[in-house]
Amino acid sequence: SIRYETNRPDVFFGALAAALAGAQGERLAVPAGDPAQFYRDKVVELLESWPTSTRLCLVIDGLDEATGWQLDTSVLPSRPGKSMRILVSAREMAHCDAAEWERRVGWTVDRAKVRHMPLGGLKHPAVNALLEEVALAGDAAFQAGLSEALFHLTDGDPLLLQLYVGVLLERQKRGETIDAVALRNSEPGFSAF
Repeated sequence: SIRYETNRPDVFFGALAAALAGAQGERLAVPAGDPAQFYRDKVVELLESWPTSTRLCLVIDGLDEATGWQLDTSVLPSRPGKSMRILVSAREMAHCDAAEWERRVGWTVDRAKVRHMPLGGLKHPAVNALLEEVALAGDAAFQAGLSEALFHLTDGDPLLLQLYVGVLLERQKRGETIDAVALRNSEPGFSAF
């Protein structure tokens, strides 16, 4: 996450190394030098020596947010064992579609079985449910207008919805009036952030 700075290599590899080591009953040593390199090397070591008798489902969410590093074949096993599954999520961008992410990570047909699972945005009912969950104050007509405005601005993108809803909740806490019509007339996408 860019917001929580878990996209930095020292934080990402440190957390992953700690989780993998803990799952194998190991404790991590304190790095003497560069923490990012130390933890990265430890991740490689732990994945390469992962016991075939122990199942592992490694989930790496938001690879597109990585800053200053990338995940490739020097980190992930070249041929994951039968007990290991690796799930990576990354947003497709103008310069990086699913095939390019596959190439960057080093997953080719001869190395690993790869399955693309494109995820679309949330639909209107899910946006409505989100607004009900976060309890933004307003009558049914306001909620319907706000839902329509948020759907227009985000096209159902979960991250973008989270950002907008967070801003709206903060504004509401400060006692500001939320104008769904004005919001609907804003420019869609991440430009507000």
